[in-house]
Amino acid sequence: MWTGWLPQAGACDKHRPMLPKMTGSPKRTRRAPASLVIAKPAARKAKTKAPARPTKDERELAALLQKHLRRLGLDRARVVAVAMKAGQGADLRFEGIPASKVDLLKKGIT
Repeated sequence: MWTGWLPQAGACDKHRPMLPKMTGSPKRTRRAPASLVIAKPAARKAKTKAPARPTKDERELAALLQKHLRRLGLDRARVVAVAMKAGQGADLRFEGIPASKVDLLKKGIT
């Protein structure tokens, strides 16, 4: 706790103001628990993990399917390989196919 300005002996002789005395410690002296200190590097490590990506074969398959669908007249058709978790196969996402032309989708896949 700060006690304020305390006049000291000899302050007038030196022609300069004296600094106030502080009582108690204004800093917090408590440390973080060890479990929190250890957990921080582990959390950072998890964030730097590389994202899962589809393999080259999966991307080529998606491009081939997209090419077939566009040849059948589906100009807005788009096929994208989307990676899920590392070690799992990618999912294929079909976009831009009108509901009225789903029959052409069957022909494009087979």
